[in-house]
Amino acid sequence: MPAYYKPRNDLARVAFLRQAARTAQLDAAAGDAYLSQSLIDQADAAAQALSAAQLTADSCLSQRSREVEQRNEALQKLAYYVRDFWEVARRRMRRLEQPDAVLTFYGLHLDGATPNPSRAEEWLLIAAHVVQGESQAVAAGYPPMSNPSAAELTAVLETAQTAVSRVTTADRAYDQAQEALAAQRAQADRLIAEMMTELRFALRRHDAPSQRRILRNYGATFTDDARPQATPQI
Repeated sequence: MPAYYKPRNDLARVAFLRQAARTAQLDAAAGDAYLSQSLIDQADAAAQALSAAQLTADSCLSQRSREVEQRNEALQKLAYYVRDFWEVARRRMRRLEQPDAVLTFYGLHLDGATPNPSRAEEWLLIAAHVVQGESQAVAAGYPPMSNPSAAELTAVLETAQTAVSRVTTADRAYDQAQEALAAQRAQADRLIAEMMTELRFALRRHDAPSQRRILRNYGATFTDDARPQATPQI
């Protein structure tokens, strides 16, 4: 015996709600009121709300993807500037015969090891330390760095900080959109189940084939329709 499959994705949920509301209005006009007007109105509203929530979530995801791409580009540029700053500092130390300790102003170790952070926050902290260290080095009597200068590095750092903050904001917006979508999805599932219950009760005196034919007009899907992958509901 064919079994009913409830909608398992948002597109199917919206399609069911819209088709059920439309069919119910037509049947009511013809004298066959299988669904209450309250459920019909709720179905229309739920379909619109779920569709809008899905669009919002998709938009937030796209915005987040753009912000992540811009953050990665900004951090890559920041890494280039910091590494160039370090390299110039080493060359200047050798050229001007400065003590090795001058490198510690810029976050470099005396053993010559170069930091290689992997996280955005670490690059921001390192770059800020380099900028602060430059001020301390100048105060200690060393000439200011150039190519890149501390001012140039600061500008790149500020751009990267802004890009990282925008990703955080985009993450929060996407999380909120997903929460709103989940709430609308649950509401749609509740309404669909309620509509199916009301339809089955209204059609209880029809034979099984007639019930399925009418239910299909309301958006229901059965095992002999398209072999869906969801778990059937008897």
